[in-house]
Amino acid sequence: GRGPDGPSDLFIIVNVTDHPYFRREGNDILLDVPLSIYEAIRGVELSVPTLEGPETIKIPGGMSSGTKIRIKGRGVKRASEQGDQFVVIKIIVPKSMSTEDKQLLEEIARRNPVNARADVKW
Repeated sequence: GRGPDGPSDLFIIVNVTDHPYFRREGNDILLDVPLSIYEAIRGVELSVPTLEGPETIKIPGGMSSGTKIRIKGRGVKRASEQGDQFVVIKIIVPKSMSTEDKQLLEEIARRNPVNARADVKW
């Protein structure tokens, strides 16, 4: 540019802040979606935000925390590349339960055992 005293430089400082709920990995967008333990077991249909507006998705029963579900083509488009959006499951468990409910849960656990650490290397 040209200032009153001759040529000058123009500096633009841009601060990029994190989005309140989307994360970006390359051209892909990630969104954490909290599910109750009951929704995770039974499955649920729900509306989630995307860059292009809400999208209704079906989450099948049996999803574990950290599981990623892809919404194809809902990521960032850069040149000829199109990213996807991934819904990342975060399971929320009850903070407290009655003694009776805990006993019911023990019965369910006895009938449906899960070895949660079967695949860990340690």
